[in-house]
Amino acid sequence: QFMFDQRVLKPALVGRGGAWISGGIEWNFPDGHRVSGFRDTDWRIVENPDGSRTVWTGEIERVFGMRWSVGNTLHPGRTWIETKVRLFNCTPYPHSFLYWADCGVRGTPEFQAVIPGEIATGHGKHRFFHWPIHNGVDLRKWKNAPGGTSYFAWESESDYFGTWNPEDNGGLVHWADHQIVRGKKLWFCGTSPAGRLWEVVLTDGDLPLVEPQAGAYSDNQPDYLWIMPGETKIFSHYWFPVRDIGAWDYANLEGTLALKLEKNKVKIGWSPTGENADARMILTAKGREIYCRTIDAGPGTPFTHELVAPEGADLYSLKMT
Repeated sequence: QFMFDQRVLKPALVGRGGAWISGGIEWNFPDGHRVSGFRDTDWRIVENPDGSRTVWTGEIERVFGMRWSVGNTLHPGRTWIETKVRLFNCTPYPHSFLYWADCGVRGTPEFQAVIPGEIATGHGKHRFFHWPIHNGVDLRKWKNAPGGTSYFAWESESDYFGTWNPEDNGGLVHWADHQIVRGKKLWFCGTSPAGRLWEVVLTDGDLPLVEPQAGAYSDNQPDYLWIMPGETKIFSHYWFPVRDIGAWDYANLEGTLALKLEKNKVKIGWSPTGENADARMILTAKGREIYCRTIDAGPGTPFTHELVAPEGADLYSLKMT
């Protein structure tokens, strides 16, 4: 369970229409924390010819009367949840919109964000931070966010981001084409008394809520675009778990990789999204192969290995394939 499977559902005054609940994934169009977030939606379950199954949800939203639908598909032999999104302006007028998917995961003292890049920003791009260390503080860590805090990736050119939780030895990966699903955000409620109060308000004192959020067509909030009369926007993005490999560094739809250099040890890990037999793991240092092994690995059996680092190696000279 790589998302927040809450033990209780407690509405709080957060959404545009008032009541809002945490956990799972919230689909937001044409605004954040959409007006109808606590209302029923249309839904159906579809069994696809390839053996996958899709749960479709959607509605005619209550701000402009546009239509959205989201299909979450589980594929045989894969750990992905593929999220297929359709945004349709079925009105005769152009409208402003944003799309953000707001996911909930559990926060713990050593919980950390995994957001590639060297610069982060806040709402409205008014303040910027060195990422991940700003003024000596590791901004990735839940424990270092005293109050409600949002971090957005700045002009990200990567397709992935997510989380890692050492206490659970696992985390979450979000993957999408960064040219379309541009937004990468993490929200912390914070460690102050006011921040920790949300644990009681939303979850009856369960673990803190952390929100990885993915945005399409924009990379900040509020950051609106236009959708023309009769226009439909269609795209997909993906969510999947990672486990047992430590704080990870890279991901695609085949799996997640971790590469660490600690003192004189190199640690490598691969958490696949499907079963792999006779896969080849190669590690090079300054272009020279220092490790090669044929392995079997799968979602339930990630691969990890540790070896002595070659003399003079640094992290940027190591390449893992």
